[in-house]
Amino acid sequence: MSDNELIEILRESLLSDDAPPLTDEEAEVLLSAPIPVKESPAAVKRARKRFVEKLLSQLHREPVRLVGRGITFGEWIARARDKAHLTSADIGEAVGKDGAFIERLEIGEVLPWKVSPVVTAKIVGLFRIHEDAVRRLMSASLSDYEERHSPFSSPGNLMAAMIDRSDRHSAPRGETSEAPRLNEEIINHLGKLRKLLETQAHDLLSAE
Repeated sequence: MSDNELIEILRESLLSDDAPPLTDEEAEVLLSAPIPVKESPAAVKRARKRFVEKLLSQLHREPVRLVGRGITFGEWIARARDKAHLTSADIGEAVGKDGAFIERLEIGEVLPWKVSPVVTAKIVGLFRIHEDAVRRLMSASLSDYEERHSPFSSPGNLMAAMIDRSDRHSAPRGETSEAPRLNEEIINHLGKLRKLLETQAHDLLSAE
């Protein structure tokens, strides 16, 4: 069987609605081969989504539990995305949003607890983030939001906060023993997220 024949068989499998998960070898072959323009936009979207899922599953084979101190939800997503060499548009395609939305989430313009729990579940499942890590990322996002919107904030204070955050991000990524600080809105969001993950990605949950 020629390489072109193999690629055609794999491509047809990938673009079907009930295609099974790709193996590493299949993904490597398909990633090196362009998808023909004759395919429908819906089929190309399915293929792109599965590519993204495969790349991120290779990046995090086990649920991510350690995220480091002070890193926000958006910052963590951006770093993981960059590590996988994916664009914001790639992630948006995989979770049913556009690239601009992912960019705004990454830089904190969109607060993670303001996002639909359904979208949060898709993002968390895509990046394989354990619920304990999600809780810490949300807590860091809350602290970051409060720093940036404090009525006592001044350009000098904001610069000092940015330097402090930079120092924390460059430090070793140890977990803190402090309980994450959450508000009622985040707690409600996490409760809805947990219910969704119970049916979609049970391995990302802690035993109650």
